[in-house]
Amino acid sequence: MRRILFLCSGNYYRSRYAELVFNRGRRNLDWWADSAGLAETFHPGNLGPISPYVLARLGPLPEPIRFPRHAQPADFTAERIIALKASEHQPMLAARYPAFLPQVEFWNIHDTDVARPQITLDALDRAIEALLQDLAS
Repeated sequence: MRRILFLCSGNYYRSRYAELVFNRGRRNLDWWADSAGLAETFHPGNLGPISPYVLARLGPLPEPIRFPRHAQPADFTAERIIALKASEHQPMLAARYPAFLPQVEFWNIHDTDVARPQITLDALDRAIEALLQDLAS
């Protein structure tokens, strides 16, 4: 099984949604998604294991729902690595994991400080569908 790694800051909202949507929609592809956060410390306002916006969009998730996790060097062995916002995540990668920076593809998916959750999650749905189509071709 080949692996895709989705990265965001706190592994609570965008990257978790991307991971779940990709894995639900991967069809017969031999790809599997994981996700992790790049911030040195996660936002204290992120309560529980996953964003309520993700739960509202996807409905109940299989238990137990894991808590956010920090990216580790071993995560960067994934065949494809996607950070969800260049202006936010490129500096974090450069500071914490500069050797892996050339391997990372950057999307432009906004967090809640810039876009309403519906806009962000819709953008992720479109980007993941395009990614699935690309991997299938």
